[in-house]
Amino acid sequence: MSTSENRLWALIGPLTVALWVAGVGLINHNGPADHATGSQILAWYKSDSTSIILGGWLFGLGCLGFVIFMTGLRVRLAEAAGEASQLPGLALAGAAMAGLAGILIAAVDLAGGINKNDIDPGTAATFH
Repeated sequence: MSTSENRLWALIGPLTVALWVAGVGLINHNGPADHATGSQILAWYKSDSTSIILGGWLFGLGCLGFVIFMTGLRVRLAEAAGEASQLPGLALAGAAMAGLAGILIAAVDLAGGINKNDIDPGTAATFH
């Protein structure tokens, strides 16, 4: 594998950050105020469901991109630390757990945006 092919994974890093920023921006667009009631949150889910769903998916894709970025970085860490080191594997495992946690965090609002007509204000308050 040539050096340029070996470093293509690094392009995923800026793309991941862009997906995260776009996702958070779309999820929080016209979002309810702090300490909003369940009815206000449910009204937000109903009025901005498209941006909530799109933002949730973009944020989730950014989390997957983070794991891909860390997979490429693991190869570089293995070269630097040596094959006997456990650091590259631990870094990848930590990235996978962080990516899964990020996806689950975004999935809650995503579920509220998708199921906006099937939830009550109490559920909406719990989701958000």
